Amino acid sequence: MLATPAVAARIDLAGQVTYRERIALPDAATLEIQLVDQTLPSLPPRLDVKAPIGHGQVPLNFTLNFDEAIIIPTHDYALIASISVDSGLLFRNFQPYRVNPLAPEQPVLIVTNLVGQVVKPGASSAEPADPPHPAILDSVWTATTLGDAAILPRTKVTLTIGADMRAGGSGGCNSWFAPAELDGEALRFGPVTATLKACTQAVNQQEDAFRTALAAVATWQVDQDRLTLFGADGQPLMVFER
Repeated sequence: MLATPAVAARIDLAGQVTYRERIALPDAATLEIQLVDQTLPSLPPRLDVKAPIGHGQVPLNFTLNFDEAIIIPTHDYALIASISVDSGLLFRNFQPYRVNPLAPEQPVLIVTNLVGQVVKPGASSAEPADPPHPAILDSVWTATTLGDAAILPRTKVTLTIGADMRAGGSGGCNSWFAPAELDGEALRFGPVTATLKACTQAVNQQEDAFRTALAAVATWQVDQDRLTLFGADGQPLMVFER
Protein backbone atom coordinates (compact mmCIF):
# COMPACT_ATOMS: atom_id res chain seq x y z
CA MET A 1 0.00 0.00 0.00
CA LEU A 2 1.37 3.39 -0.98
CA ALA A 3 1.63 6.06 1.68
CA THR A 4 -0.44 9.18 1.10
CA PRO A 5 1.80 12.25 0.89
CA ALA A 6 1.29 14.81 3.62
CA VAL A 7 -0.62 17.91 2.58
CA ALA A 8 0.82 21.20 3.84
CA ALA A 9 -1.55 23.27 5.95
CA ARG A 10 -2.85 26.66 4.88
CA ILE A 11 -1.98 29.53 7.22
CA ASP A 12 -3.92 32.76 7.77
CA LEU A 13 -1.74 35.62 9.04
CA ALA A 14 -3.95 38.59 9.89
CA GLY A 15 -3.11 42.05 11.15
CA GLN A 16 -3.57 45.79 10.81
CA VAL A 17 -1.57 48.67 9.33
CA THR A 18 -1.78 52.20 10.73
CA TYR A 19 0.08 55.51 11.02
CA ARG A 20 0.02 58.47 13.44
CA GLU A 21 -0.47 61.33 11.02
CA ARG A 22 -4.00 62.71 10.62
CA ILE A 23 -4.01 62.30 6.86
CA ALA A 24 -6.89 60.82 4.89
CA LEU A 25 -5.85 58.28 2.29
CA PRO A 26 -6.87 58.87 -1.33
CA ASP A 27 -9.23 56.34 -2.87
CA ALA A 28 -6.52 55.32 -5.34
CA ALA A 29 -4.10 54.24 -2.60
CA THR A 30 -2.80 50.67 -2.52
CA LEU A 31 -1.69 48.59 0.46
CA GLU A 32 1.21 46.19 -0.06
CA ILE A 33 2.30 43.59 2.50
CA GLN A 34 5.58 41.71 2.10
CA LEU A 35 6.70 38.71 4.15
CA VAL A 36 10.50 38.72 4.03
CA ASP A 37 13.10 36.18 5.12
CA GLN A 38 15.52 38.03 7.41
CA THR A 39 17.87 35.06 7.63
CA LEU A 40 18.42 35.25 3.86
CA PRO A 41 17.62 38.89 3.06
CA SER A 42 18.88 38.56 -0.51
CA LEU A 43 15.93 36.32 -1.36
CA PRO A 44 12.78 37.82 -2.88
CA PRO A 45 9.89 38.24 -0.42
CA ARG A 46 8.20 34.96 0.41
CA LEU A 47 4.89 36.75 -0.12
CA ASP A 48 4.13 40.06 -1.83
CA VAL A 49 0.44 40.95 -1.81
CA LYS A 50 -1.13 44.20 -3.04
CA ALA A 51 -4.73 45.35 -2.75
CA PRO A 52 -6.54 48.65 -3.41
CA ILE A 53 -7.65 50.47 -0.28
CA GLY A 54 -10.70 52.11 -1.85
CA HIS A 55 -12.53 54.19 0.74
CA GLY A 56 -10.71 52.52 3.63
CA GLN A 57 -8.87 54.46 6.32
CA VAL A 58 -6.50 53.35 9.07
CA PRO A 59 -6.33 50.95 10.72
CA LEU A 60 -6.27 48.87 7.53
CA ASN A 61 -6.96 45.16 7.95
CA PHE A 62 -5.07 42.51 6.01
CA THR A 63 -4.91 38.72 5.88
CA LEU A 64 -2.14 36.69 4.23
CA ASN A 65 -3.17 33.16 3.25
CA PHE A 66 -0.27 30.89 2.35
CA ASP A 67 1.02 27.33 2.36
CA GLU A 68 3.15 26.59 5.44
CA ALA A 69 5.63 24.80 3.16
CA ILE A 70 7.06 28.17 2.04
CA ILE A 71 8.27 28.84 5.60
CA ILE A 72 11.59 27.48 6.86
CA PRO A 73 11.04 26.99 10.63
CA THR A 74 14.63 27.87 11.57
CA HIS A 75 14.57 31.21 9.73
CA ASP A 76 13.52 34.64 11.01
CA TYR A 77 10.74 36.49 9.19
CA ALA A 78 9.30 39.99 9.17
CA LEU A 79 6.50 42.00 7.59
CA ILE A 80 6.93 45.20 5.58
CA ALA A 81 3.85 47.32 4.86
CA SER A 82 3.69 50.04 2.22
CA ILE A 83 0.92 52.44 1.25
CA SER A 84 1.36 53.90 -2.22
CA VAL A 85 -0.36 55.88 -4.95
CA ASP A 86 0.45 56.01 -8.66
CA SER A 87 2.98 58.81 -8.07
CA GLY A 88 4.94 56.87 -5.46
CA LEU A 89 5.29 55.78 -1.85
CA LEU A 90 3.32 57.45 0.97
CA PHE A 91 3.90 55.32 4.08
CA ARG A 92 6.20 52.44 5.00
CA ASN A 93 7.59 50.77 8.12
CA PHE A 94 11.34 51.11 7.63
CA GLN A 95 11.94 48.85 10.62
CA PRO A 96 10.58 45.42 9.59
CA TYR A 97 7.92 44.00 11.91
CA ARG A 98 9.31 40.68 13.18
CA VAL A 99 6.80 37.85 13.19
CA ASN A 100 6.60 34.08 13.42
CA PRO A 101 4.44 33.31 10.36
CA LEU A 102 3.42 29.88 11.67
CA ALA A 103 2.41 31.12 15.14
CA PRO A 104 2.07 34.92 15.13
CA GLU A 105 1.55 36.74 18.39
CA GLN A 106 -1.73 38.62 18.30
CA PRO A 107 -2.52 41.32 17.56
CA VAL A 108 -0.21 42.13 14.64
CA LEU A 109 -0.10 45.93 14.30
CA ILE A 110 2.35 47.51 11.84
CA VAL A 111 2.96 51.23 12.37
CA THR A 112 4.15 52.92 9.19
CA ASN A 113 6.00 56.21 8.81
CA LEU A 114 5.29 59.06 6.43
CA VAL A 115 7.93 59.02 3.70
CA GLY A 116 9.93 62.24 3.60
CA GLN A 117 9.55 62.58 -0.13
CA VAL A 118 7.58 60.64 -2.68
CA VAL A 119 9.69 57.94 -4.29
CA LYS A 120 8.95 57.22 -7.93
CA PRO A 121 8.23 53.58 -8.77
CA GLY A 122 11.45 51.70 -9.33
CA ALA A 123 13.60 54.23 -7.49
CA SER A 124 15.65 53.05 -4.53
CA SER A 125 16.15 54.73 -1.19
CA ALA A 126 18.60 53.96 1.57
CA GLU A 127 17.04 52.67 4.76
CA PRO A 128 17.73 54.69 7.91
CA ALA A 129 20.22 53.62 10.53
CA ASP A 130 19.06 51.75 13.60
CA PRO A 131 16.94 54.05 15.80
CA PRO A 132 18.43 55.50 18.99
CA HIS A 133 17.39 54.44 22.50
CA PRO A 134 13.60 54.98 22.56
CA ALA A 135 12.82 58.31 24.21
CA ILE A 136 9.85 56.82 26.05
CA LEU A 137 12.04 54.59 28.24
CA ASP A 138 13.51 55.27 31.68
CA SER A 139 11.53 58.44 32.42
CA VAL A 140 8.75 59.18 34.88
CA TRP A 141 5.82 60.46 32.83
CA THR A 142 3.00 62.30 34.62
CA ALA A 143 -0.39 62.36 32.93
CA THR A 144 -2.01 65.72 32.14
CA THR A 145 -5.05 64.48 30.23
CA LEU A 146 -6.91 61.18 30.00
CA GLY A 147 -9.05 61.13 26.88
CA ASP A 148 -10.74 64.54 26.78
CA ALA A 149 -10.59 65.02 30.55
CA ALA A 150 -7.95 66.58 32.77
CA ILE A 151 -6.49 64.54 35.60
CA LEU A 152 -8.36 65.00 38.88
CA PRO A 153 -6.90 67.60 41.25
CA ARG A 154 -4.61 66.28 43.98
CA THR A 155 -4.07 63.01 42.09
CA LYS A 156 -0.97 62.02 40.19
CA VAL A 157 -1.16 59.45 37.38
CA THR A 158 2.28 58.27 36.30
CA LEU A 159 3.89 55.90 33.82
CA THR A 160 7.41 54.51 33.64
CA ILE A 161 8.73 51.90 31.20
CA GLY A 162 12.13 50.40 31.92
CA ALA A 163 14.57 48.96 29.41
CA ASP A 164 13.48 45.51 30.67
CA MET A 165 9.96 46.28 29.35
CA ARG A 166 8.44 46.43 32.82
CA ALA A 167 5.92 49.24 33.10
CA GLY A 168 4.37 50.73 36.19
CA GLY A 169 3.41 53.83 38.09
CA SER A 170 0.49 55.30 39.97
CA GLY A 171 -3.12 55.41 38.86
CA GLY A 172 -3.80 58.29 41.22
CA CYS A 173 -4.31 56.15 44.32
CA ASN A 174 -3.14 52.61 43.61
CA SER A 175 0.21 51.53 42.22
CA TRP A 176 0.03 49.53 38.99
CA PHE A 177 2.34 47.19 37.08
CA ALA A 178 2.23 45.64 33.60
CA PRO A 179 4.52 44.12 30.98
CA ALA A 180 5.14 46.29 27.93
CA GLU A 181 6.03 45.41 24.36
CA LEU A 182 7.83 48.05 22.29
CA ASP A 183 8.51 47.65 18.57
CA GLY A 184 9.58 50.91 16.98
CA GLU A 185 6.62 53.24 17.43
CA ALA A 186 4.23 50.39 18.26
CA LEU A 187 3.48 49.94 21.97
CA ARG A 188 1.32 47.43 23.80
CA PHE A 189 0.70 46.83 27.49
CA GLY A 190 -0.08 43.41 28.93
CA PRO A 191 -2.48 42.67 31.80
CA VAL A 192 -2.35 45.26 34.56
CA THR A 193 -2.00 44.32 38.22
CA ALA A 194 -2.56 46.91 40.93
CA THR A 195 -2.69 47.42 44.66
CA LEU A 196 -6.10 47.53 46.35
CA LYS A 197 -6.21 50.70 48.44
CA ALA A 198 -9.41 52.37 49.57
CA CYS A 199 -9.94 55.28 47.17
CA THR A 200 -12.77 57.70 46.48
CA GLN A 201 -15.33 56.82 43.82
CA ALA A 202 -14.06 59.54 41.49
CA VAL A 203 -10.48 58.31 41.76
CA ASN A 204 -11.59 54.70 41.21
CA GLN A 205 -13.38 55.78 38.03
CA GLN A 206 -10.27 57.62 36.86
CA GLU A 207 -8.12 54.54 37.51
CA ASP A 208 -10.60 52.34 35.61
CA ALA A 209 -10.46 54.76 32.66
CA PHE A 210 -6.66 54.78 32.83
CA ARG A 211 -6.44 50.98 32.72
CA THR A 212 -8.92 50.87 29.83
CA ALA A 213 -6.80 53.39 27.94
CA LEU A 214 -3.61 51.40 28.61
CA ALA A 215 -5.22 48.31 27.07
CA ALA A 216 -6.09 50.31 23.93
CA VAL A 217 -2.63 51.86 23.36
CA ALA A 218 -1.17 51.09 19.93
CA THR A 219 1.52 53.73 19.28
CA TRP A 220 3.48 56.43 21.07
CA GLN A 221 5.16 59.75 20.28
CA VAL A 222 7.58 61.86 22.31
CA ASP A 223 7.92 65.56 21.48
CA GLN A 224 10.60 67.01 23.76
CA ASP A 225 9.10 66.50 27.25
CA ARG A 226 5.62 65.48 26.14
CA LEU A 227 4.49 61.88 25.57
CA THR A 228 1.28 61.07 23.70
CA LEU A 229 -0.18 57.57 23.56
CA PHE A 230 -2.44 56.79 20.61
CA GLY A 231 -5.03 54.13 19.85
CA ALA A 232 -5.09 52.00 16.71
CA ASP A 233 -7.25 54.64 15.01
CA GLY A 234 -4.53 57.27 15.47
CA GLN A 235 -6.51 59.23 18.07
CA PRO A 236 -4.72 60.34 21.28
CA LEU A 237 -5.68 58.43 24.41
CA MET A 238 -3.45 60.08 27.01
CA VAL A 239 -0.91 62.89 27.26
CA PHE A 240 1.99 62.91 29.74
CA GLU A 241 4.81 65.28 30.66
CA ARG A 242 8.15 64.76 32.40
